[in-house]
Amino acid sequence: MPLGGDWVQGTALTANGISRTPDGRALLMVNQAVGGGSLMRVDPRTGVARRVDVGGTPLPNADGLLLLGRLLHVVQNRLNTIAVLKLNESGTGGRVIARITDPDFKVPTTAAVWRDRIYLPNARFDVAQPTPDTTYDVVAVDRVGR
Repeated sequence: MPLGGDWVQGTALTANGISRTPDGRALLMVNQAVGGGSLMRVDPRTGVARRVDVGGTPLPNADGLLLLGRLLHVVQNRLNTIAVLKLNESGTGGRVIARITDPDFKVPTTAAVWRDRIYLPNARFDVAQPTPDTTYDVVAVDRVGR
């Protein structure tokens, strides 16, 4: 589906992460070419994208998106961080309420939830030449803002 509206196609990786809005009426994606990483609300019928007002907070290196209720967890891979945003019901606005980091993060790329924990695989993009001895693992962190 071609994306339009506020969408800007960059010369490198532009879109990353996808989730639904809290009300289930649209999709959320991060556009790396707009404002250093901007959350976008996309109409799934038309492809029209509108920038979500998150108070001017950029979301660089955004990768996986995990929506839990109205809390959107944005995995920022090379920053080894999860930005936690509280969204309004329609997903047109929100604000960062927390940032989750862990010393065991080694470029996490996506997230899944089970009970009170969020699980993130380490992609190990920090290793220039992986070998058979390069370790890969999953890190579990506590959920916040419930």
